[in-house]
Amino acid sequence: MTSELSAGCYLCDYHVHTDLSFDGRGTLSDFCLAAIDHGIKELGFSEHVGIDASDDAYGTLDYERYRRGIESVRERYAGKLIVKMGVEVDFRSGVIAGIEHYIQTHEFDYVIGAVHYLEGDILLRTAIFEERPQREVWDDYFNEMFLMAQTGLFDIIAHLDVPKRGYVPLYGPFDWTLYEDAIGKVLAEAITRDTALEINTAGLRKQADEIFPSLGVLKLYHQLGGKLVTFGSDAHSPGKVGCDFGAALEAADAAGLTEVSTYSGRKRTTVPIRI
Repeated sequence: MTSELSAGCYLCDYHVHTDLSFDGRGTLSDFCLAAIDHGIKELGFSEHVGIDASDDAYGTLDYERYRRGIESVRERYAGKLIVKMGVEVDFRSGVIAGIEHYIQTHEFDYVIGAVHYLEGDILLRTAIFEERPQREVWDDYFNEMFLMAQTGLFDIIAHLDVPKRGYVPLYGPFDWTLYEDAIGKVLAEAITRDTALEINTAGLRKQADEIFPSLGVLKLYHQLGGKLVTFGSDAHSPGKVGCDFGAALEAADAAGLTEVSTYSGRKRTTVPIRI
């Protein structure tokens, strides 16, 4: 499906994890070959980084090995694929200074910010919703997302409503309108900071049964004046590169979002999605 879309779209997958991440499988080259096969124009690697010592990703990324690997695949696939070196940083409001130091002392094409934890509890499983009131979880999560957006440290906000992964199996579809004020606050801050919003397709494979964020959230983002988006499969293996991008493109169209943001050396360029 992705290869069929590529003829009329500028496809960029800016959220993938290789075996350089603690939870990824497949080499940089494996992912590049998959992207070429699917007609992806730009492939952005976004290996995990955790700053808090309790984070699963803490201390797991070998930056120099990553940098050398990117240089190698850029040379190997020149003319066939544009390769970008990004990172997905786990945001925790208690370690903002450490996050800022890491970002300032390492070179990337773009930096994704993501909230995966609340007070050490991972948000991607049902357990947190079994142990805490659902309203409390969502309120705390969106507050952390707001604090992340407020820092202005990130180029892209990842999978804005990712706790759906743990919520939907217990409670069914997530009604984002119950949290519209909190979500709107995050989106408005992202717009103020020129931070892009990611359209992430992993929710279609990860029990949420829809993209991250919900279509209604994308429409709200556009209504608030938001224009900057990226696409991410959140692939942790080569076979998932560009996965379900048809749904992501349909969501962007439905929300009135017409451009995709690309990055090089932390500088953004926007390109029409439909070419």
